[in-house]
Amino acid sequence: MMHRTREHGAALALMLLVGLGVALLRAPSWQQQRLSVYAPKARYSIEVVERDGRGYVDLMDLLRPLGRVGTIRDKKQWKVEFGEIRGEFTEGKNTGQFAGSVVKLASKFLVEDNRLLIPAEDAAQMISRAMDLRVDDRPGARRIFVGNVATRFTAELRKGEASELVLRFSEPVHPEIASGQDGLRLDFARDPLVSQQKKFRFDDQVIENVTFSEVNGAAVLIVTGSGRLLAEAGGDGKTLIVRRDPNQPVLPIGQGPHVPPTPEPPASLTGLPAGQDSTAALGSLVQAPVVLPPLPPPGVRPRFLVIVDAAHGGEERGALLATGIEEKHVVLALARRVKHELMTRGVQCAMVREYDVTVPMEARAVLANASHAAVYVTLHAGAEGRGVRLYTSMLPPATPERGLFLPWETAQAGYVERSRMLAGAVQGEMEKQKIEVLSTAAPLRPLNNVAAAALALELAPRDGDIRSLESASYQQAVAVSLAQALVAARGGLEQAP
Repeated sequence: MMHRTREHGAALALMLLVGLGVALLRAPSWQQQRLSVYAPKARYSIEVVERDGRGYVDLMDLLRPLGRVGTIRDKKQWKVEFGEIRGEFTEGKNTGQFAGSVVKLASKFLVEDNRLLIPAEDAAQMISRAMDLRVDDRPGARRIFVGNVATRFTAELRKGEASELVLRFSEPVHPEIASGQDGLRLDFARDPLVSQQKKFRFDDQVIENVTFSEVNGAAVLIVTGSGRLLAEAGGDGKTLIVRRDPNQPVLPIGQGPHVPPTPEPPASLTGLPAGQDSTAALGSLVQAPVVLPPLPPPGVRPRFLVIVDAAHGGEERGALLATGIEEKHVVLALARRVKHELMTRGVQCAMVREYDVTVPMEARAVLANASHAAVYVTLHAGAEGRGVRLYTSMLPPATPERGLFLPWETAQAGYVERSRMLAGAVQGEMEKQKIEVLSTAAPLRPLNNVAAAALALELAPRDGDIRSLESASYQQAVAVSLAQALVAARGGLEQAP
């Protein structure tokens, strides 16, 4: 299920990942390491980086959501300000001063690109010194509670012909949900969910038990049962109802007009061999080198993040464009150029794959949606025709009558207008570069599953010479045009409803 407005982000998060394979019930190995802080006025997650075998966090990222911060550098000494509190640390030393007393760190104080890195295990003591509130540190789970902010829940099983589990929370929650063949996984990264009871057992054939755990800056609920389970959000954001999927691919929320099933896309653009079940392919998800940025804290304007997806990769080479020229290599080179051009223009960008690795089709949309990207661009290459072809989804735009949620299969419906706006901007920039361009709609995966402005760009020979697909100057011209279009369209995309 997908949400149609940012104001209803809670409901979107509840349904974001429903419909994926059982492989996602396990914490993905490529998941970014994070530390979460839950305070009365700020709940946020920050990146944990590894240095010398130890987790580190940026001290400014840690304190900034809690109050005004500042730094002054004198060679290797750094003076830190947090409101009226003063501190001082020296690069390479494991002792410092903060809030009028000595701070002993678990390891060296590091500085990288003006980022002040402290061991993650010392984060709680820094917050404790900065805030006049009780701090509950859970270092094994990398979760820090400031004051009385905990959210609790109850689990009630309603037995009957179709048993259902009712989860009630003391505050609105925003989990990410993955559904498999034997249960649901709910990740609560932004919610201070706690529980003294680690397992809820039910004598039921549909829903067997619920387990609670804390790991990597999140609380996790695993609902185990028989058959595929789905989750439905209550209107107040405090209730989740879990029930068995009655063999319907669409979640039972929303009563909008019928949307026909998405036709199978051309084989060259699916990323999977003909006839292969893409859901099953999730089981082969490799350790794709993807680093997702942390979610913005509540109340903070989401960043403008562009996901660039070099299609195919690894065992799936895509089209053989010519002898020795494989699509997967051409689009990866182009993706790297696009990323560079975006970064030089100050636009945050992440690539689905940085290397020649296999990434299942559904995982590409999941990565875009889970990172709350503003734009998703998938890159392909073909031997036929000239110039560039731009594709947007064929889905009809969502209408208010369809309700707040959209099925996974039609997540793009709420963003079709933005995607068309983006395609128009890209076409305009391509034409400035004298690149032939054709813009059209097509039933392509995973565009229909992406909850962001989404575009597929297929690179064809510029002048009829197939070798031009590998031309640095041609790829650079396309990358520059795409980057400039994204910058030009940014204002409109951010203002779109």
